[in-house]
Amino acid sequence: MDGKAKTKLSALEIQRTQEVVEGVVKKYLAEFVKYFASKSINEMFGKGEFEFRDLLLNLGRDLQEAVIEDRKKGGT
Repeated sequence: MDGKAKTKLSALEIQRTQEVVEGVVKKYLAEFVKYFASKSINEMFGKGEFEFRDLLLNLGRDLQEAVIEDRKKGGT
């Protein structure tokens, strides 16, 4: 594969992966907004830190699963 084809493929892969990532992040956006809106500054520490961490870990897991599934389907 020459340099131009490799660059083009990479650009397509980046675009497709970005679409998949944006879809997952969009689903989590409401959860993050709800978390921040429902917590006082003090509630964001202690137990709140673990709730926030769990949201982030769930987001990361779902991102990875979505990208893997997209690739299995032949996305990139």
